Amino acid sequence: MHRVEHVSRRMFAAILAIALSFPMACSHEHASPKARVNLDNGSDETWQFVLDGKPLQTLRPAFSAQIEITPGKHTFQVLHDGKPVDVIETEITSDKVSIINPGGLSVYELWIVDFSSNWMASQRGDSKQRQRTIRGERVVQADYGLLDAVPNSIVISEKSGLPMDVSEKNDTRTKLTKHLSSFPPAVAEAYAILEGNPHVFCHGSSQWRENLATGALKALGGAPHDQAIYDFVMKIIASPPKSPPEEAGINQTVVVGAAFEALKNYESEIPREQLDEWINSKPDTEGLHLTRAFHAARILKSR
Repeated sequence: MHRVEHVSRRMFAAILAIALSFPMACSHEHASPKARVNLDNGSDETWQFVLDGKPLQTLRPAFSAQIEITPGKHTFQVLHDGKPVDVIETEITSDKVSIINPGGLSVYELWIVDFSSNWMASQRGDSKQRQRTIRGERVVQADYGLLDAVPNSIVISEKSGLPMDVSEKNDTRTKLTKHLSSFPPAVAEAYAILEGNPHVFCHGSSQWRENLATGALKALGGAPHDQAIYDFVMKIIASPPKSPPEEAGINQTVVVGAAFEALKNYESEIPREQLDEWINSKPDTEGLHLTRAFHAARILKSR
């Protein structure tokens, strides 16, 4: 009798645990999807973003960031040193990425990306026909936001029902990038290109990102003498930017070479110990040690 009672208690406990967990599982399964929002600072000031009255994030000039919030109507307030810059009230949906562009300061390129079940890859076509410039808009939406990469393929749900996919299925998506008004870019944009997400300013290949990186370094090298620029470019030489793992890599030796060119007016400030370290550094798989050693030897010879 004792054994039966013991088993019954165990069964009751198991049934109770299942009953208590069931509503939670249902609640999780039917939870509302989050909406992605890109915050964008198109000014030359540091901005503080406030969401529905609560401090959210601080963004440096030309930088962008992504957050996830509940879909619905929201109020975004933007401050600079505690003073109001802009207030944006908008409806946020989960089916698109919403870009908050206070003051409409940032200019964007909206790219139309074609997908086909026949090609199984994105086809961008003629860029003049497949993109349009967006100016002055404080809220912009796209399938892929500023920080998103465009995938090589997507799932096209419609079934043809024909063998060997004779009936071709097509679909399109939109990708947003920030427009550069000049190139080489402004100093603030140069920092954002080199430190931020590579997809903000470029939707294309690693070659484009390589060109952006070298142009950004040229902009920093042409700016007035600044210790912060020297420190930052030295960090680039030590650890140049990389492409995301899933994408073709940029040529880091080209970027490091551009970084040394950016330090032309700072070469006298590079310590002898650092130059010796570059010359005597161990080989690496990317060949960066050769680029560093070449420029270090050049600088030493010029002294």
